[in-house]
Amino acid sequence: MSVRVIVAAIAALVSGATLWFPWWRADDAPWVVTARVLRGDPATSPGWEVVGKPAALLLVVVPFLVVAALRRRGALAAAGICAGAAIMTGLAAHALIGVDVTPAPIVALVCGLVSGALAIGPAATCAPARALAVVAVIAVALVAVVLPLPSRGSVAAPPAVPAAFERVTAAGFDTDPEGIRGLVTPSLQSRLGLLSGRPVLYDGDTMTAVGDDGRTRILMRTERRTARILGTYRDSIAVQAGTDVTVIDGDGSVSTLGSVATAGDIGTDGTVWMRALDGSVRVGQLASGLPADAGQLPSITPAVTDVAGLVPSAAGALRSRRAGSYGYRLELLTPDGTVTRLAGAADESCGSTSDPVRSYFAGEPVAQPDGKGGWWIAHEVDRTTRVSHVDAAGVQSRIADPLPGLTRGMTVDADSSVLLYLMHGAYDSFQVVRTTTEQLSPLKPPADTCLADVPRLAPPLRTVPVAGPAARYPIAPLDLGGTYVSSRAGQDTWTIFDANGTERASWRHAPIRNVGGSPISDGMGGLWWLEESGRPATGTSPSGAGDDPHLTVEASYNLTLTHGEPGRAPVRLALDPTTFGSAALIPDVRATGRPLLLSSDGLWRVSDRGSLARVASGEVVDAVRATDGALWVATWNTVERITGTTRTTVVGPREKSGNRSRTVAPVGIQLAHGVRPGAVVPRSPQLVAATDGAVWVIADHIVLRADRSGAVSLAAQDEVNTSRRIYPVPGGALVLDTAPLNRWSRLVTDTRSPGISPSSWPVPR
Repeated sequence: MSVRVIVAAIAALVSGATLWFPWWRADDAPWVVTARVLRGDPATSPGWEVVGKPAALLLVVVPFLVVAALRRRGALAAAGICAGAAIMTGLAAHALIGVDVTPAPIVALVCGLVSGALAIGPAATCAPARALAVVAVIAVALVAVVLPLPSRGSVAAPPAVPAAFERVTAAGFDTDPEGIRGLVTPSLQSRLGLLSGRPVLYDGDTMTAVGDDGRTRILMRTERRTARILGTYRDSIAVQAGTDVTVIDGDGSVSTLGSVATAGDIGTDGTVWMRALDGSVRVGQLASGLPADAGQLPSITPAVTDVAGLVPSAAGALRSRRAGSYGYRLELLTPDGTVTRLAGAADESCGSTSDPVRSYFAGEPVAQPDGKGGWWIAHEVDRTTRVSHVDAAGVQSRIADPLPGLTRGMTVDADSSVLLYLMHGAYDSFQVVRTTTEQLSPLKPPADTCLADVPRLAPPLRTVPVAGPAARYPIAPLDLGGTYVSSRAGQDTWTIFDANGTERASWRHAPIRNVGGSPISDGMGGLWWLEESGRPATGTSPSGAGDDPHLTVEASYNLTLTHGEPGRAPVRLALDPTTFGSAALIPDVRATGRPLLLSSDGLWRVSDRGSLARVASGEVVDAVRATDGALWVATWNTVERITGTTRTTVVGPREKSGNRSRTVAPVGIQLAHGVRPGAVVPRSPQLVAATDGAVWVIADHIVLRADRSGAVSLAAQDEVNTSRRIYPVPGGALVLDTAPLNRWSRLVTDTRSPGISPSSWPVPR
């Protein structure tokens, strides 16, 4: 074999070996924030990733040709080397055309040309070799022209947007955003900001920007446990690391603010709210710079001390919250503690109107100040995004056409134009769009029947405090006298205390972490509770896989019903069938001697041997035994009375519907619009037995009284006590007040509780 062929083979081998070295390097070197701020190395991608699948084939073909050349003499081997070198030359040229590259593909190109030039002469000495050389030239043309640009992964094209919006950028999602693929890691926590005028996406630990070529660039990384990105302002990035807030300016200068416990997001005007180490809430401005210590910033007294999730501005901080079951509201929290509602009504029938306070938001709105005293708002409607604007005078207008996808972030630029970060499909793609106030259309004024709030329909519940504070770890009360069961964290022990905190009895219990519900009284100083027995079971569970909010079914477990009596070891009864998801116990000792078992698929009676008999089918969310012996059950939208084999709907629709996705107005709104108490649709109501055979139905802060005859009346309206957890106990119910101490209060549920005559309802017309 000639020296010329050997040198050609070595050059071809060098050209192929460059595929293992970086062929592409990102333009930006990211900031890396741990305990300190450092400049990281730009992201790189090796040659085989840049050129895609053909490179993997060449890694096999080129070494094979080299080995063949060393073992055989002749023109055919030289032509094979020439072909491989030509293909490598085409790949390198293709990469040089398609992306910004490192010196490695240049080396591959030069070595490929040298290898081909040295091998072309010996290859031309016979006809088969000449034919192979011609094939090599054609391969170069195909590689350089026909192949697509270097792979960016699977990028789904985002849907088109209405003419009122301008697409700023778009890209696909991937689990690895680094390298030549240049795709964004999908995250529901991603937010949108502007850095030196270009859109950036960031969550707690990564900030990315999309370049002109559609590929993302990693601008910042943090150690998730020690640092968190707070946001951007002009050309600066703010991040909290430990108790320091660090601001990195565009010129690379770094400033640090110390003594910070928790910092909130950065507002579009550079405002930031934070909680200092001394517990005070402070406000800073990135526009004017931050001092060295949070104690040097102005102290404010807002209505909340938790600054997470707030959208700050010079006028105050915007908070989006769910108002019980009354949709969503936007509120402005001022530094002096004032809370002003900016938008969000309780009545779904309001729709979107020119009055934001009398407009309904079914989905959680995303909002940002526009810098001119108004606000941009985006919220979900039927898996699309509606964009509206509230001006400084409080008048709301809206973009006529909805946007496809869901809004996950929003920001406002210097011209008061709004930019929205839209996510599409199952993490398929995203895009950032822009619109201006010139694209807005006026909205109609609210109707006379639109209710901003649930009106006052009834007096509040009456409660009687129970003497003595509860323990530090109360689990549930056991009787009207305030006896309760407690369990310290990390201890597998139930302990009964009386109302004065004196210990009465205790038992050790098996693991209960996957079991729902609380221990209940046996009426004789003891307890009933559920335990796991063994590993998660397989097979069919009578509890099914319902999605009731009171019962979270994560897996099926073998369950044991356990009874503890004072001075005796617990007695355990294995349930058959044994496979359940989360379950709960319903007091029924007076009627059956043991509790009923509540699952998402019905209500069950337990026999002496542990077998189960269905008492009520369907998605039962609560049940109670009235004092007259009748069993009452609540489903997600009805309340029914069971006597013998007869099951009568007392509250809710008489025609059953399995459509749980259908929107149901709060009970107070239904009543205010003239719906009679027995016809309202309650959402997952709670039941409490009264002392006269009646039952109280609690839903959406409204208390209805249903008696044994089936008559239903309005009994009370109480947002305070119904927002607390209500514990049914034999003869009534207790509520737990946790401020300032854990204290039990008894609900007054006898016939002396005030009722409201239907004729006196203040129904607006």
